[in-house]
Amino acid sequence: MSKTKQQNHIRLTTVAVLTAAAVVIDCVFSTVMPNIKIGATFIPVLICGMLYGTFWGGVCYGMTDFLSANILPKGGAYNPVFTLTAFLIGLCFGLIGYCSKKIKNHLLFSFLAVIIIIFKELVLSLLLNTFWLHHFYGSNFSAIFISRLPVSAITVVLESFLAIIARLFILPRIKKSL
Repeated sequence: MSKTKQQNHIRLTTVAVLTAAAVVIDCVFSTVMPNIKIGATFIPVLICGMLYGTFWGGVCYGMTDFLSANILPKGGAYNPVFTLTAFLIGLCFGLIGYCSKKIKNHLLFSFLAVIIIIFKELVLSLLLNTFWLHHFYGSNFSAIFISRLPVSAITVVLESFLAIIARLFILPRIKKSL
């Protein structure tokens, strides 16, 4: 087998394992309240995006959302627009990975990772998902938006911290083993 095919097999297998881990975390360890979902599903997706880039980060989170919603639906029936949003969020995690590869300065990387996560949380998670909830379920947009703000603020801090930790400690060990 050629080196390129072997690398493709390793990438596909790693993405599948990280997607499976994200599905397990989402189905078992996530809490769903009205209009809010709290969990650590983003961790395997963040690692996937940081390892393989935007497309694979998007695929990982999109597949995680699709599989989780169909295996153990917690927040209602499956809706593909939330999977689209999950794919876009995965793209953002991949963008963090791109910055990690291109930027050697840890402080500059940390700043850009925080900016990307704030964008992801405000535009995609908060605004777009709130719009989908309002549009499909007829809920009051302002009420949903305000109820989701505290969770979004905590998410920005947690994901930013874990993105920096992943770059400094987790990714070098994973790359060494791959």
